[in-house]
Order: sequence, then C-alpha cells, then structure tokens
Amino acid sequence: MKKLIFCLIAFLTICISCVGQSKTKSEIIGEPKIIIDNNSMISEEFEASARFPFNFTITVAADYVNVVSTDCWTVNVRVYFNTEQGSILMANQNVNVGSGCPQGRISNDSSVKCPTKEYKGDLIIENKDSYEYCLIELLEDENIYKVYERIKIEYIKRNLK
Repeated sequence: MKKLIFCLIAFLTICISCVGQSKTKSEIIGEPKIIIDNNSMISEEFEASARFPFNFTITVAADYVNVVSTDCWTVNVRVYFNTEQGSILMANQNVNVGSGCPQGRISNDSSVKCPTKEYKGDLIIENKDSYEYCLIELLEDENIYKVYERIKIEYIKRNLK
C-alpha cells in the first residue's frame, strides 16, 4: 500500500511539472540573442556603439501593450544598463509600431521630459515618468537601435499572422 501511494505521488509530481513546463515555451532568435516568451521579448546583454562609450552592457526589453488599429500595435520598450551591482532602468516608453499607425502626432508639451515624437517611422509616446534618458536618445546608438528594430519587426511579424 505504501509503495502504491509513493508511486502515485511520484507520478502526479512528474505530470504536474511537465504540464507547468509546457505552458511557457521560450524561443531564441538572432545575435545578440532575443528571448521571446509569449508577448515579451528581451535581448541578451550587448555593448553600446562608440557613440555612447558606456562601461557596462545594455539590455533591451519589450512587452505587447495593445492593438491601436489594423496593422498598428503599442509596445512598451525598456532599456537597461547592466552593471556589477545589477540592472538599472534607463528609459521606458510605449511605442506605436506597424504600417497602420497614425502619423504626424508630435507633442508640444514642454512640461514633459520625453514628449511624443516620431523616430524613423515609429511613434514614441510621451512618458510622464522620469528616467535618466528618453527612449529616443538611446535609440540614437546604432547597436541599441538594431536590437530595438529586430524586436519591433518580430512583434509585427507575429501580429500579422
């Protein structure tokens, strides 16, 4: 009887752990690697270009927020600086991505540190929270922009299906 109970508990434990693992299927693409888990993406750490001679690595993360219209999605984009003490959030803004996004929306609100601006066809939405940088400043680094662009293209590809 004890063996039967032990086997039943062991069997249930294995089944539960297998089911739990199958719910979160991560995918890894490109270099630097971008880890995709459902509607969240995060890059592995990478170096900034010579434009920003930082003494630490950078990580770009993004999460799906909502659908704006056909072929337009809002994605929250965050840039972290990684030091020996840990990761520091340096920029955090929502961005409208896709070919169906409204164009020409620019904020003239001088009280906002990071106003709404277009950048290379994407609408970076104002952020009233205060971070060290506005997202648009960090996207001027070619390495950060390349990772952002890969994440953006991956979101668009996945939402067009």
